[in-house]
Amino acid sequence: MDAIPLIDLSGNVWCYACGKCLKIHDMHFGTPYKTTYINNITSPEESTVQASHKRAQKCCECIKCQQFADSVAIFSKCCKKCYPIIAAEEVAKNQERENERQRRDNAVENSLKLAIDRDDAESLRNSMRHLSESYWCAGWLAGLEFMLWESVEQHHQGKTPKLSKKPAFGKINASDGRCLSKLSTRAGGWWVWDDSIGTELFVTLGEWKKIYKAKK
Repeated sequence: MDAIPLIDLSGNVWCYACGKCLKIHDMHFGTPYKTTYINNITSPEESTVQASHKRAQKCCECIKCQQFADSVAIFSKCCKKCYPIIAAEEVAKNQERENERQRRDNAVENSLKLAIDRDDAESLRNSMRHLSESYWCAGWLAGLEFMLWESVEQHHQGKTPKLSKKPAFGKINASDGRCLSKLSTRAGGWWVWDDSIGTELFVTLGEWKKIYKAKK
């Protein structure tokens, strides 16, 4: 798409507008810049002008055929001709995501059959997730199962939990280790992240101790 340059009285190009919808792609005064910085701008910066030019050229371009994305389907940045194709592709992607979600749910469900008590196993997973969110601000921190098991072992030894990866927020305390130990014993297992599935799965304590020993 043609881009329209916006030029000041001195002949400097500051930014570009889309040649179709006339939207200005102003990289100098947009969200990337703070007010204090804007006040100090005396001339256009080449890199931001180039970025504005590129965005203006792509503004109304169909993501499929790179032709003009007419108003019928402009919300999705595609032309009338490509819209059915892109819509079908999106349906296929959604189905693929749903199949993947179902595969994860089935894997979790099958792993829970190993639990002595399903409710305790689910409570254990929720507790592990909660600690991950509370102390590391992550849904399931990489290596979480190993770090939290350290607190369980230290609880059994009567020690104050000291983890190999220091919590970013707060401090793991003795009650956390005690709670995890209690739930793990009653559930008869532990939760382990599985990269091939993309979620955590329940394993028996016997299996978990083999995994933990191999990791160490």
